[in-house]
Amino acid sequence: MSAVGPTPEPAWLTSTREAARARFAEVGLPSTRLESWRWSSTRRLADVDFEPATGHAADGVEAFIEDSRIGEASHEHVFLAGRHLPELARRREVSGLTVLPLREALADDRLRETLGGLAAWQDPADAFTALNLAGLQDGLVVHVARGASGGLVHLVHVAEGATGPTSAHVRLLVVAEATAELTVAETWLGHGGQTLTTHVAEVWLAPGARVTHAVLGEEPAGSHLVHTLRARLDRDAAYHGHLTWLGGGWVRSDVDLVCAGSGAEAVLDGALVLGGEAHVDSHTRLEHAVPHTASREAYEAVLGGKARGIFDGLVVVQPDAQQTDARQSSRNLLVSADATANAKPTLEIYADDVKCAHGTTVGQLDPDQLGYLRSRGIPRATARQLLTGAFVAERVAHLPSAPLRDRLQARVDGALARLQEDA
Repeated sequence: MSAVGPTPEPAWLTSTREAARARFAEVGLPSTRLESWRWSSTRRLADVDFEPATGHAADGVEAFIEDSRIGEASHEHVFLAGRHLPELARRREVSGLTVLPLREALADDRLRETLGGLAAWQDPADAFTALNLAGLQDGLVVHVARGASGGLVHLVHVAEGATGPTSAHVRLLVVAEATAELTVAETWLGHGGQTLTTHVAEVWLAPGARVTHAVLGEEPAGSHLVHTLRARLDRDAAYHGHLTWLGGGWVRSDVDLVCAGSGAEAVLDGALVLGGEAHVDSHTRLEHAVPHTASREAYEAVLGGKARGIFDGLVVVQPDAQQTDARQSSRNLLVSADATANAKPTLEIYADDVKCAHGTTVGQLDPDQLGYLRSRGIPRATARQLLTGAFVAERVAHLPSAPLRDRLQARVDGALARLQEDA
């Protein structure tokens, strides 16, 4: 097995990777017989011979990603087929912020305590995490010192399979020390061809830390992305995850947040605008492990063409987690006859002094609202776009970072316009 970078990797990582490789060889790809995978068949992946991507054909990448750049970012790093491109990185000195490619960060033995500490890979349902660890190519390590404000760190991932079906495996590790603040953004793009990318993000929040984490996926048909996110919130920490999927590919989004300290608050927003034959399976788990924690989770999807949007969300309140306040919702709007929505919000409560609620809706555009706009002289296509835009507007507005919010609104508007063109 090759090392992550050009220098020898530490022995602890080598042994862990070998164990993960053996485990993946034993369990293979997840099956729909597993409850958590029942809506997402992996047969389409088993039938393709994916070769490890080289990430060396960087010609044209800079021009390709130009519209996705964020000028306000304190750090911006580009990955092609899972490999970091240092020549395209943009860095600005920020006190208390350290950002390193994984191959460089491995020189610090303290990484052993955090890398892989949140993302389990032994369970058959976590087989893609084992695959990620076994085939790990590169990644990014972000550390914010106690009390520091790290600004915005942006990762641009470009999947590339023009020379044939390729696979890539990349990691993100974020450590926010006590009372630190940070915004992390991930942008996922496709550069052509058939690709499989596994990505594992681990986010550690010390007491009082605040992290906003925005993910935007715009990969095209032919791309397959398994995006795994794990976060642990200590006392009075706040995590806001915002995941938006607009592409036409196959996506499995697997999120697990744990409120492990009193006063912790987790917010998880999801927005999907899908057309064609896009398939996005959002599988979430929010755990309240101690008393006096809160969570808010809301996913909204606009589905056209033959797209399929899945929300399988679980909120777990442990026996000692009294005075938990948790809200969960999933709303789905079908704008074509062939689109499909599957929603399964679930509460698993083992404490009795809690405030918890959940709900889901699946429907189509209100003909009365559409008729009202038409009666005011608004063309049908424009009226439909206004109504569908309003459906996901709240999720976009909820993103606290203004630069990210404006950028996301423009991307969502473009995706909605494409849905109307295909209608």
